[in-house]
Amino acid sequence: MRLLITTGIYPPAIGGPATHIAQVAHELRRRGHHVTVVTLADGAGEAEPGVTRVARGRSIPSRMGRTVAAIIRHGRDCDVVYVQGLWIEAALANVILRRSTVRKIVGDWAWERAFGRAWISDSFDDFQRRRHFGRTGLLKLARAALTRRVDRVIVPSQHLKRCVAGWGVDEVRIEVIPNAIDAPEHLRTDTVRQSRRIVGVGRLTRWKGFEQIIAALSLFPDARLAIVGDGPEQARLEAYARTVGANDRVQFLGRLSRTQVMAELAAASCFVLNSTYEGFPHVLLEAFVTGTPVVAADIGGIAEIIQSGENGLLVPAGDTPAIASAIQRIFDEAGLADRLREGGTRTLERYTQQRMFDRLEAALVAVQRGAPAMIAAS
Repeated sequence: MRLLITTGIYPPAIGGPATHIAQVAHELRRRGHHVTVVTLADGAGEAEPGVTRVARGRSIPSRMGRTVAAIIRHGRDCDVVYVQGLWIEAALANVILRRSTVRKIVGDWAWERAFGRAWISDSFDDFQRRRHFGRTGLLKLARAALTRRVDRVIVPSQHLKRCVAGWGVDEVRIEVIPNAIDAPEHLRTDTVRQSRRIVGVGRLTRWKGFEQIIAALSLFPDARLAIVGDGPEQARLEAYARTVGANDRVQFLGRLSRTQVMAELAAASCFVLNSTYEGFPHVLLEAFVTGTPVVAADIGGIAEIIQSGENGLLVPAGDTPAIASAIQRIFDEAGLADRLREGGTRTLERYTQQRMFDRLEAALVAVQRGAPAMIAAS
């Protein structure tokens, strides 16, 4: 199979998405497929066989035009376009290419844009159900129309499958392939776990709920919080930490490499994920690898991974007292942290990279061959 992958981020850029797509490209090449990647880059970047980088540092129309041209140039020789990112550019290019297309969807770009710009206050799930007009309505229409044009949609969770089906995509064209992680020895860190150290990981946006984690921290005078990630909410969160008198116990570590993230997780006695919106958070699997007990919001794809009391503790999203109570249990309840670690280790057996690559390869080959749409597996 000759495959073209489009993605907005690729190594040497750091972060889970960049790491994941590089692993996909490498593994599919190892299995004998010809893989080309078109991606964005902050600069010219290092030359790498099979990877074309389009510099970000231009105006949006210029960048999009050059990206579309690159996709057309490389797409003429491909059988399937696998859209991990650059989905608008890929859709424009495919007007000319007319190639079979598989798109991976890990969230709702329309909701992120409207919520992030404060055009709406809807929760993610409410946004899916309600009718919207004006600019928000146009975003929803564009998102749905472009998604319906692809041959197959890959999502990481049943929750996102239901959402995408609500956009008018036939369910038999939606394949559920959960995220995965392997735990090679170089990811198992010897970092010493620190007592009463809490860690949060994620982009600093409104829906990640770091404010409630900081508020919960203020109830534990002897605890500390490390926040890994950057984003538009950082200044507001730093000001909030000062307001509640916790600024000397909150570290904003910025964006870190995967190895550094794993080390921060391994050093913590508790990991908290308080998002109001998650398709399938890969960081939960990373917490399981490092043996860090998890407190997580009972929403979206999170609830498909965490069985409360077995491999983590589920709490209502944004509920500061519930978050604080769960943290207190992990700090003080005898044997609980060990039970959650053991449960996390068992959970990892369901999310191996071998299984994910097998499923992904099968989906891409089926589209290449024009096979009837598969019924999405759980």
